Amino acid sequence: MRLFAALALALAAAAAAAPAADDSAAARLAGWLRLQHHAAPGVLSPVYAAEQPAPLAAAASERTLWHIINEDEHFKDLAHVLNYSSISTKKLLDGGEHGLTLLAPVNWHREHRDAAFGTLETDAAAAPFTAEPAVSAMTVLEQAITAMHTLADGDDDKERRRRFIQKAIDATLRYHLVAAPGGEGLKADAIAQNSSLATRLHVDGEARKYVGDLLAGEPFRVRAGKSLLPRPGVYFNFYSRLVYPDVEAAGSSVLHAVSAPLFIPPSIVQALLFGEPDLGGTTTAIFKLHAERFLRLPHPRRNESSVSLAHAAVLGQLVDSAYHHEEPHGDVGLATGTFFAPSNLAWKRIPPMFKAYLFSPWGERLLGKVLMLHSLPYDAVFADAIYSAKGKSSGVASTEDASAIGGLGGADVQTYVFDSALPKIHCPHHHDHVAAKEEMEQVTVKVYRYHILPGGRGPLQTRVEVQGVGVSFQDIPAANGAIHLLDKFIMPAGHGDGKGVWAEVAAESTRHGYGDGAAALALL
Repeated sequence: MRLFAALALALAAAAAAAPAADDSAAARLAGWLRLQHHAAPGVLSPVYAAEQPAPLAAAASERTLWHIINEDEHFKDLAHVLNYSSISTKKLLDGGEHGLTLLAPVNWHREHRDAAFGTLETDAAAAPFTAEPAVSAMTVLEQAITAMHTLADGDDDKERRRRFIQKAIDATLRYHLVAAPGGEGLKADAIAQNSSLATRLHVDGEARKYVGDLLAGEPFRVRAGKSLLPRPGVYFNFYSRLVYPDVEAAGSSVLHAVSAPLFIPPSIVQALLFGEPDLGGTTTAIFKLHAERFLRLPHPRRNESSVSLAHAAVLGQLVDSAYHHEEPHGDVGLATGTFFAPSNLAWKRIPPMFKAYLFSPWGERLLGKVLMLHSLPYDAVFADAIYSAKGKSSGVASTEDASAIGGLGGADVQTYVFDSALPKIHCPHHHDHVAAKEEMEQVTVKVYRYHILPGGRGPLQTRVEVQGVGVSFQDIPAANGAIHLLDKFIMPAGHGDGKGVWAEVAAESTRHGYGDGAAALALL
């Protein structure tokens, strides 16, 4: 109670100090930063105006991003890795293009880390992902660089490794570059208005032959979330905190220092495994059904060199472990999609008899249907963007004013309706396999946008709702789509009238002697 009381006082103090709704976005961010200091005094490093540490504050706008990285001690680790990037990447950072926005990780090795920027334990409260995979990926790159230097000059293997390392570093760097339309880098106030951001990394051209048309050729995205606990601030992909914003560079470019490097997202199924143990029930269900083959990346070609594969797959980490084994269920995969992942809490909320039946040999067919209702096979749905494998989103969109909703002054809501992977049960000649002409169960997604503080103050916040169920963690990026975590299972249309997949579960669990399915259905 003391914690919530303290937060309430902090919110009140920040609201009093925050600018009015018609003030500039920069002023709104300043108010948010003041809120951070009220909510957790002494926790944050200084991040604004005259309080900025001297080395970065002295960065004049005539210096390029390349010079800032190589001259500032906070970026020693990043500079070391980037020195092995391709010439094109070095030119890009050294003024080769105007209007870049770079999320630059400060030193990730503890012996180099400055106390002013904190430690790696900066993930948001209860976040399903941490910085360890990203740091491990960078460590692997550093180890590859060290191993390359042990080989003799002129060794063909050394040249092959050098090209592999270049491709990996180039891809990693492009995931740290935020796409900024308009020819100017994005300032922190603009970043804070988004739930996710398009990066400069995408798979196109020759690469599509190896891993498919990932995200329909659109850019990979990085999540940008605001959090109060345990450390208030802006977080990228849950774990990398904005520790120093708005370092201006030459060519209208902007550098933002972040607390940890960003891990290029793997496939949906691999990202779910990273989210363990909170997703243990869902991952168990997926692998029980061998459904992981529908959520991983399409298989790359197997007769190419490792360098070509690294180029095409963006990074070795994007190629699922399944690539190394023969696929007994056929060569399948998902290039663009969305998965609404039930958390362990969602599994606890369904009646025990339903869970026992679904995980029994008799319940596998309906367990698959439940997961299919939570899957969008052609649309990658983010709160701020929709990528469609069909070239045009299958979602039907509408927008309405939501300012009348209590506590959401100045809010609006966008509503989308998508086809799920589950055929409607009443379809004639229905089979479990999805046929091209079958009518699919539809899923309604609502995106609410509102300001954090009362009176339309503070940065814009975004929340997602699926079939009336609020998303607990939204916009988790994957190489082939998006993941949204749910603490409740979604129900199909007609569920209240005793229709849909859960009505089937009730009937079949009763028939197999698991209990009173009708009574259990009433509890959902």
